[in-house]
Amino acid sequence: TALFSSCTSEVATRFLMATPVAIVVKYKKETFSLSFGQAESVADLKEKLSSLTGIAPSHQKLLGLPKTPSDILSEEQYLLSSLPVKKRKFMLMGTPGQKRVQEVPSTEMPSISPRLSNGPWMEKYYSQIANIPLNRLPIAGTHNSASYSINEQSPFSPEGSSFEKALGSLSMFGNGMKGILSSLAFKFSVCQKQSVLKQLRDGIRYLDLRVCLMDGGVYVTHNLRGCLLQNVLAEVHTFISETKNEVVIIDLQHLYAFDTSASLSQLYELVVSTLGKDFLANRQELSPRSLLSEFVSTKKRIVVLCDALDESPFMWNNASVQRIWADSPDAATVVQTLNTTLADVDLTVRGEPGTSLVVEQFVVTPTTSTVMSAAFTQATLHSLVSTSNATFAAEWKSREERRAKKSCIAIVDFYEESDVLTYVSQSLKELLEQHESE
Repeated sequence: TALFSSCTSEVATRFLMATPVAIVVKYKKETFSLSFGQAESVADLKEKLSSLTGIAPSHQKLLGLPKTPSDILSEEQYLLSSLPVKKRKFMLMGTPGQKRVQEVPSTEMPSISPRLSNGPWMEKYYSQIANIPLNRLPIAGTHNSASYSINEQSPFSPEGSSFEKALGSLSMFGNGMKGILSSLAFKFSVCQKQSVLKQLRDGIRYLDLRVCLMDGGVYVTHNLRGCLLQNVLAEVHTFISETKNEVVIIDLQHLYAFDTSASLSQLYELVVSTLGKDFLANRQELSPRSLLSEFVSTKKRIVVLCDALDESPFMWNNASVQRIWADSPDAATVVQTLNTTLADVDLTVRGEPGTSLVVEQFVVTPTTSTVMSAAFTQATLHSLVSTSNATFAAEWKSREERRAKKSCIAIVDFYEESDVLTYVSQSLKELLEQHESE
């Protein structure tokens, strides 16, 4: 019965994810009947309409589109599948401007702007990188990748209990102070602004997800509860389905309130049913040292790291990854710690790539006093990150100039405001030049 229930759940989930979202848009004398995936958003709709009409997304007005609750969601987070079926017909208002210039394919590796989409770069350069091991490819990642789904009304999650204890002196003063406590948590819990689907389309290939079990559901978390994990995984599934040669790494390194085998089974079934075994890399067949072409040819293009679920070959354990975290609020100290630790990490074995993925976390970690003082200032995690970006950018530039030792994965907060995609682009150029000379 349990097996039947699990299979039924998986079939139902795949059916829902495969069901297209039909959208009808009227513009002047034209009617556009469009189809989108379950994880595509209003932003994707506007991009499509821009290609059809020449109206820039920022100049489009969709009459009939329901407003989001308190305008909490951005257009990237506002999923078309969340609209009632009867609310999927709109009228487009706007004036066409100059149409976008189509990109001309180049054989040279372009310098990637951190604010522009890097797109399906593994596919674009596949002929040059197909025979490179996964753990030698420079990869950009995001820290607390799904924290964009947290808002000021989000409740504390099981992870947030430590936050409440650390700042518990406020809660003794009553509900008003509890509200301040929740507001402080919000200021330092959001690490990304863009949806996971947008991140992937921008070139991010490593996702760091904290997960909790709460009220019977599986959610993403960072002190406060975010959206359902299934929503995030569905966006990964959409991206993998729309590309051919891209590989995505999902790191479930922090689990909260999964205290029983039944709860871990619930997490496992959710991951497998949403992503699909057809896409999940089996660690008995593939490893961090496997070539990109091996992941692509077998169509196993999603790597899930989750040590707690390592009984399944579809979940890669901690032997597959080394994570370097400085745990400091100071960017210069973070850089120093990463470099010192990286110097002791064996990235090669007898001249070949090492056996694990190596992740450097270019993130600052606020102290309790910093968080407490934010009750009386405008300080947020975002403001701390903004001041640390220049230090990280200078370090990445220095590594380029001295051809320094590098990990394969670099992760950041608020990736679109950092130079991480440029850093990864330059690292890839360097790697290809090295391969050509060998």
